[in-house]
Amino acid sequence: MLGWLALTAVLPSVLACAQTDDVANRSDAGAIYGSDIAVLALPHPGVPITMEQIEERVRRLDDGISVVDRIKSNVYRDSSGRLRIDAEAQYAGRPSLHYSQVVDTVTGRRYLLLSAAKIAYSLPGPKSGEAKLAFFGTAVTEGLSQASTITDKMEKKNIEGFEFEGSRIALTAAGESNASRTVETLYSDELKVMGSFVELAPDLSHTVRVRNLRRQEPDANLFNVPADYKIEVVTLPSSD
Repeated sequence: MLGWLALTAVLPSVLACAQTDDVANRSDAGAIYGSDIAVLALPHPGVPITMEQIEERVRRLDDGISVVDRIKSNVYRDSSGRLRIDAEAQYAGRPSLHYSQVVDTVTGRRYLLLSAAKIAYSLPGPKSGEAKLAFFGTAVTEGLSQASTITDKMEKKNIEGFEFEGSRIALTAAGESNASRTVETLYSDELKVMGSFVELAPDLSHTVRVRNLRRQEPDANLFNVPADYKIEVVTLPSSD
């Protein structure tokens, strides 16, 4: 489940295209470069929500050591479909990192807000009705050549009063049984929110879950760039 609205996938390009001494010399630039947090909520109009998102990735290295990344995010979506994610990330071996992302579906812009530098990187984004899929994280077929896929429905689950449909995808690469993996998801079409994502493989475990999910209108000021931030407009390289 991947789509073009991969918010964090553009962060390396944002920093590379900005090419400012301030960013190049910042201690958190490398951490942002490596970030790829999951996005479980669509920037979808008409269904305002607030929620927390807890993500953990465990990578098992060849020497048997496990590397753990943990990310806690507060997620807000207003009735217009605008989306904000405030992330607190702890990547293995790095200082904690705080940053925010805003998807403004009214103006068609996205913003990466770096609070320490008071910089907002602005780049093109979707307008209402253009957003597609809800989860952007690990590509489940990455590293699997000629993988066979089996998809099954799971029983419905209730998360804080809302019903979620479940599904399980099992992937096995031909002749590479040790590279097989499973992905389990819970999704609410009513809320346009994925309630959980669990990916399991021999060398990794990636889980994302929501909590404190509420259907309520967030503060409108959350979707504005603060007045004391410097806005840097970034033009991403063409994919052609």
